Amino acid sequence: MLPKQEILLSPIQQVRLELYREFGDEAKEAFDFIIGNDAACGVAAPESVAPANPYKDADGVYIIYKDGSYELFTGHNGKENVKYVGLIYNGRHIAVALNNLGGEDKEYQFLKDGASAPEESVYYTRQMGICAFEDFAGKANTEHIKNEYDSEIPFDLLENGEYIPAMGEWGLLMMFASRINEALVYVGGTPLKGWLWSSTESSQNYAWYVNFNGGNTYGTGKSGSNSVRAVAAF
Repeated sequence: MLPKQEILLSPIQQVRLELYREFGDEAKEAFDFIIGNDAACGVAAPESVAPANPYKDADGVYIIYKDGSYELFTGHNGKENVKYVGLIYNGRHIAVALNNLGGEDKEYQFLKDGASAPEESVYYTRQMGICAFEDFAGKANTEHIKNEYDSEIPFDLLENGEYIPAMGEWGLLMMFASRINEALVYVGGTPLKGWLWSSTESSQNYAWYVNFNGGNTYGTGKSGSNSVRAVAAF
């Protein structure tokens, strides 16, 4: 027995179906009347309207181009003018920069030697009482670090709209790490690997980072040095 498949109707087919349900054998007359009025008024008939792409925003890994367009990564996509590799999952859209900030092997201190953070803060997961992976406020976190800390991270290299991902965002990217890295390499970027800072802080002295070599996460001293990969919304 063949597996049951979902039939996707175009907009015009949906109109015909609804008319048939309502009018039965008289549906064609009603349909012709509707289309005739539209044509008389200079409005394009429904057949000329391109059906919605049901896969446009499906969960998966995407290639994002500089003009803002994006398409599901298939391994046969165009490689010119690629801006990001993206992930759509459960309604969240995350675009990943093709390379680490400043270069593949460049590392930065979250806080420079001698710099300090306040003892208490609304940005600390320990004080918020949340799991680090519940934090999706990467953009706000990045602005906080940029404006209030003496950090070694070169925020001036971030392009408009880019930020350092929070742990929740890193968690989603880790779920699709192999496919994302395949897409990054395909378009000429560098894969996610090694230890990368998140913008999620654990406490006064510790911040969270992730390891794409094995999927580890850890809270480490802010004076430590790790690489940075920017993300953005799309």
